[in-house]
Amino acid sequence: MKRAVREAQVPINLMRIDLLEGDYEISQKIMDKISESDFVLTDFTLNSSNVYFEVGNARGSGKTVIQTARSGTLLEFDTRNWRTIFYKNATELEKELIPALVNAYKEVLKRKE
Repeated sequence: MKRAVREAQVPINLMRIDLLEGDYEISQKIMDKISESDFVLTDFTLNSSNVYFEVGNARGSGKTVIQTARSGTLLEFDTRNWRTIFYKNATELEKELIPALVNAYKEVLKRKE
């Protein structure tokens, strides 16, 4: 994902909440950052219930969401109805993610006009 952000050549601040310094409750920090964000990049590979909740929150807040998952991941609930980038490896993810990031950035710019 980091390589894709670099290659997309658009000013995107990719952030993993669990890597931020400080004393905080992770779920609340994620919700705070989603509300501050222009768009959200998610990965459903581990089928974490939290990711479903976070994506629902992002979509309910009107955020653009880029969904990704390793090939073979079974998506639950309504997430199946949304475009998802399925990938076999990191190289394939990077290749598919670059245009998705550029398009998400363009959508953000249009909304701000």
